[in-house]
Amino acid sequence: MIYDNFLKLCNSVGKTPSAAAIDMGLSKTTVNRWKNGGGLTDATALKVANYFGITVDELKTGIKKEPSIPKDEELDKNDAISNLRDNVLYHFPDATPQDVSALMNAIEGTDLTVQELIRIAEMFKRMSPADRKFVTGIFEAYTEAK
Repeated sequence: MIYDNFLKLCNSVGKTPSAAAIDMGLSKTTVNRWKNGGGLTDATALKVANYFGITVDELKTGIKKEPSIPKDEELDKNDAISNLRDNVLYHFPDATPQDVSALMNAIEGTDLTVQELIRIAEMFKRMSPADRKFVTGIFEAYTEAK
């Protein structure tokens, strides 16, 4: 299977398997091992995939993955999250990227690490009552939208 996929890839770029192997710094013996049903290491698979500009999965399966086109709902969700991030950055200009990331993860309902929980707690300590109300409102609005 690996050799068949490798052979197709070589043909697609006009190279013999031996020439492609040499270009990648692999031995002809390695290619012969694939021809006889042998496998390849993760490092070699990555080297071959990079050479042909494909993923390791595509090399192993021979199936070219087409990029997925997001649905309108996914685009709307991404826009909403982007707008929310912009709003958080506007209200908290002194927040570090890690602070914003932790807060966004909390808003989106992502499992938080201990460090993120600590960051959020520290942010809440520094917030004015109006800012706390703003963040609470975001949590509530996002929860209702789900």
